[in-house]
Amino acid sequence: NMTLQLIYSKKGRVDKYEEMFGKVSSLLQQFVDSDRQDDEIPVYNLAYYPFDLDLAAKVTRKYSNSLIKRISPLRENLNFTYQPKTNRIKIGYLSPNYRVHPDAMLAKDLFKYHDREKFEVYAYSLRRSDDEISLEIREQADHFVDLDDLKIEDAAKRINQDGIHILISLSGYNFGMKMEIPALRPAPIQASYMGYNETLQSDFFDYGFGDQVAFTDKNRSFFNESIAYLPTSYFLNAEMVPSD
Repeated sequence: NMTLQLIYSKKGRVDKYEEMFGKVSSLLQQFVDSDRQDDEIPVYNLAYYPFDLDLAAKVTRKYSNSLIKRISPLRENLNFTYQPKTNRIKIGYLSPNYRVHPDAMLAKDLFKYHDREKFEVYAYSLRRSDDEISLEIREQADHFVDLDDLKIEDAAKRINQDGIHILISLSGYNFGMKMEIPALRPAPIQASYMGYNETLQSDFFDYGFGDQVAFTDKNRSFFNESIAYLPTSYFLNAEMVPSD
């Protein structure tokens, strides 16, 4: 239904778009009101359309609760402990899109700008790639770790064993993110940044990064994450050279 809604909008069929928008909104409300426990619903689609913010947050919360319930036995079994900070804070960035993809093409310079006297930077990849963007990120990060072949629990164990102090998702609930990994709480502080400017409504993300433009009185109240405000703009753009 969401796909049809997008097609109608692209074709300029305002009447069909509005009709489909109403149907999808009604289905989402039914999902919220039901006893259905489902973490398979593609919540990343919520970001594409102007759904009521309260409804979108409730759908995401139900999705998140279902995910937590499903993996909670594994989380309790792993029972991660965390390494204390030594001379540098270890930051891990988790993404399925370290490749020619809008997420990475905008954020690829993020890795080189960290103060290496204060921070040690890990890039955790959920999808193997060896294109030019992937290779550039491999060079800029202190550690580039491929997790795509690992089971969910083994990937979380690797992050925890690396002693990551702050784990940051660069993709949120977008396709390929494998949210079970951060849901297992491999790091003591976890945050969302860049690739998903919506609330995650979970107990396993503490912070989101934002600014006064993207996070206003209108939408801030629907986020259960604490917003860490960055000066001027939270959105990092890689340096780009226009082609001839």
